[in-house]
Amino acid sequence: MKETVKEAIQYAPYSLHDSRLTKIKIEGNSILLNFDGGFTKINTNGCEQVDGSIYVDGIDTEYGDFGCVYMLKYTDVPCGNYGHFNGEKIMLADFISANSEISVDIMDERYGYHEFILSGFYLEKDSIHECIIIIYHNGKIRYITEE
Repeated sequence: MKETVKEAIQYAPYSLHDSRLTKIKIEGNSILLNFDGGFTKINTNGCEQVDGSIYVDGIDTEYGDFGCVYMLKYTDVPCGNYGHFNGEKIMLADFISANSEISVDIMDERYGYHEFILSGFYLEKDSIHECIIIIYHNGKIRYITEE
C-alpha cells in the first residue's frame, strides 16, 4: 500500500489573536491589512507586541472574487455565544469598498490551501457582530513589522 502524508502547516511567526484590524485595502494584486497596535511576535522567550501590517499577495482582482466576509448578527444571545443568528455573506471587494476604516477584534487566524481566514468581532456604532473574513490568494503572506 502507498501512504501519503500531509505535513502540518508551519506555525506563523506572529499571532493575530487580540489584534484590532482597522483597515483593509487593495494594492495591486495584494491586500494590505493594518492593525491598531500591531500583533504578537511568537518566539522561544515568550511573546512581545510589535507594530506591523500584513500583505496577502496573489489575489485575483480581475474577477473580483478573491474572498468574502460572513457577518453574523445574533438574535437571542449575546454576540459570540451559541444560539440563533441572522447573517450575510458579502464579497470581500464590496466589503472593502464600503468600509474604508473598520474595527475588527481578531480572535483567530487560520491558514488553508490558498486561504487566509480571520475571525473575530466587528464593532459598529451601536452593536457587535461576529465576523469571518476569507481571503483567497496564490501568493505569500508577508508580515511587515517595525522591530
